[in-house]
Amino acid sequence: MGQEASRIGDAILDYKIVSQPADIRSVRLSSLLTMVSLKAVFATLAAIIGANAAAGSLQQVTSSFGANPNNVGFYYYKPSNVAAKPALIVAIHYCTGSAQAYFSGTQYATLADTYGYIVIYPDSPRSGKCFDVNTSQTLSHNGGGDSQGIASMVTYAINTWGVDAGRVFVTGTSSGAMMTNVMAGSYPDLFQAASAYSGVPFACFSGTSDWNSACANGQISMTGQQWGDLVRAAYPGYSGPRPRMMLWHGTADTTLYYANLQQEILEWTNVLGVSSTPTTTTLNDPETNYTHTTYGCVVQAYSAAGVGHTVPVHESIDLQWFGITPGGPSCVGGTTTTNNSDALGSMRRTRLDGSDGLRCSLYLYIFQRMVLSVPLKRYCSGASLENRLLLLATLNILRIIWSSMASLVTDLQPASKRKNESTPKGDGLISA
Repeated sequence: MGQEASRIGDAILDYKIVSQPADIRSVRLSSLLTMVSLKAVFATLAAIIGANAAAGSLQQVTSSFGANPNNVGFYYYKPSNVAAKPALIVAIHYCTGSAQAYFSGTQYATLADTYGYIVIYPDSPRSGKCFDVNTSQTLSHNGGGDSQGIASMVTYAINTWGVDAGRVFVTGTSSGAMMTNVMAGSYPDLFQAASAYSGVPFACFSGTSDWNSACANGQISMTGQQWGDLVRAAYPGYSGPRPRMMLWHGTADTTLYYANLQQEILEWTNVLGVSSTPTTTTLNDPETNYTHTTYGCVVQAYSAAGVGHTVPVHESIDLQWFGITPGGPSCVGGTTTTNNSDALGSMRRTRLDGSDGLRCSLYLYIFQRMVLSVPLKRYCSGASLENRLLLLATLNILRIIWSSMASLVTDLQPASKRKNESTPKGDGLISA
């Protein structure tokens, strides 16, 4: 044991364990093992975070890129392995947010490193960082407002970066989700699909004020035809395809109330010419307490029971809906070409590494280390399978290492201190 302790001491920070009295070397070794364990924890967390961070940085276009009457900021992420004819995702932030916050807080850029598409992150020019979703200018095609500035970013990307005009998509959270509805309504010619997290219908906020309490509180209720007429009026005479819509909302939302989800469904099913009665309804999809409804091939909705404002972003499902990754329905514009139920099932079963899963995994790790052991699936139903397995393996490895090192410390203690100590039972492994 003396030679083994000496090798450990020499190898790690030059601790000369064997040269110390027994009591002192026990204390020092215990401190050393604690430090080594913490290093392992930090290294593991750094590896997890690194795996969920984009390889490059956010860039800004500061030169003229087209009509931009409200001076919306133009930020973008272009991966080093960008495809020859890349897809484009426009990802729009929430009130109080920013292009940088949405770049860092979602995984669209990270996944772009894998799939070679480009991401545009518009940045609101207002002090409160909300987008213009209420003015007559923004609610009309080429009428001005924030929507025209964002549309100019898209045309710039197509003309300058060689983006495939047939693979342009828009998504956003809260104010960004409201803006997603606006872009789908005012510029249907630019987008093939949209995904809106905790928003309201197109034109629901319309008026002179930038806040509409009646809409926010879910008190505006109209027929699908009435909602649809508002969308069609944004671009009079337009008869081309319109973007498929994916809608997400939490039942406990008290900022933009849950009733807005049904109004969005009425609006977009009318615009896209499908029934507002669900074609399919699936419980606990894509995770516990979520209900997934489909309306033909062109509208999908996710109702998240007990979730407030806002629903976490599910990037991998968005990519499938956009057709960037396999598993989504085969739809073009507002026309159904194939109703592939197996593909829809694949979309429901598969999740990659969304930021919500990463956050859950990190919080769970801290909770387990500092409070008590708990089942993973009870507190982390939103985490991706990959993150759950990685966290589970990491925790169990650390527990085994810690247990082994603690035994070594015990062996180094004087026999008088060990006499009445009981041997721990079980391996302490965590179960998912």
